[in-house]
Amino acid sequence: MKKSFLLGIMVLFLFSSDLFCAKSKFGEKIKEAIKDTTSSLKSSSEKSDKGTPIKPRNNSGNSGGTKIKLPSSDSSKIASGQPLKTPQSYETAYKYRTDKADKNISLFIKNKTTDAIRATNPDEYVKTIVNKINELAQNDFEKVKFAHDAICLLVSYDAKNFWANTVPDQNWQNVVKTKTAVCEGYANLFQKFMSELKINSQKISGYARGVGTDITTENPKNSNHAWNIVRIEECWYLIDCTWDSGHMTGKTSVQAYNTDWLFLKPEHFIYTHFPTTNSNHQLMAQPLSIEEFSALPDFRPKVFEYTGETLRTIKKINSTEDCLNLEYKIQDGVSLEFVVNKIGGNQINNRTLTEK
Repeated sequence: MKKSFLLGIMVLFLFSSDLFCAKSKFGEKIKEAIKDTTSSLKSSSEKSDKGTPIKPRNNSGNSGGTKIKLPSSDSSKIASGQPLKTPQSYETAYKYRTDKADKNISLFIKNKTTDAIRATNPDEYVKTIVNKINELAQNDFEKVKFAHDAICLLVSYDAKNFWANTVPDQNWQNVVKTKTAVCEGYANLFQKFMSELKINSQKISGYARGVGTDITTENPKNSNHAWNIVRIEECWYLIDCTWDSGHMTGKTSVQAYNTDWLFLKPEHFIYTHFPTTNSNHQLMAQPLSIEEFSALPDFRPKVFEYTGETLRTIKKINSTEDCLNLEYKIQDGVSLEFVVNKIGGNQINNRTLTEK
């Protein structure tokens, strides 16, 4: 008899690199009540098992964003839902996914002289940073990367107000003044930087699998997050500064810079982010429906970085007769452990799958 089941996958990183994903779960416990049992994929590292990427509540009423005027061709495509142009290769973009902030931008953010004007004149402060970015950057990829770095280093996630449900206005000026924000504020500040840098971008609203969500009861129709798309050399890319700024441990925000969500391929980004207003914002050649998104496991970027595309066939719910056979490739120094669970999420004794 074919049964469905809950499958947990642990990804262990056996190296010393201090990567953000080595401090965060690839996926919360994934389970869905069906007739027999369900399956999920969950991953974590041995360096830290409590960090969770930050997914703030929706605060669309306080946008305060800076709108970028798009070329007429792109504006009509976004409005009509026509596919936006994406690169044939991500080789160039992925060179900037280093998990390291630019040293010059980092020093600039820490500079006490420039920081003195931040609270009193946020516009001048941003323009000062933009001048530095224009001085340093060799191309638009670097401009976007440096703006991303400045935001992720400057702004801490506002966990206190998030959990108290007292999130203040998220316009970019308040974000700069307080150096705190939820997703709406991060996205608005990114829009401000792109406006000053004269780079086309757009703020995207949608559903994301982060703090406060439960994949067993999720409703992707409900918008709860904000991120951005940006146009570089005629092509569009995805970026989430909120999740690249750190993670949540319990109810405490931990600032931990990374580039997991910088220029991430759409086919990987879609595992956690689902635009609710326009499927065009997925940047997918064939956008997924809500049902198709809901069937995906909660995979984070490092899953694909270390296993390539070999786990793409796994769904949130997996069925088998008596035996489950998973074939995949994985980089040296990384190993997987698989755990089978019952419907309620309890682990079944002596049902741990190991690599041969």
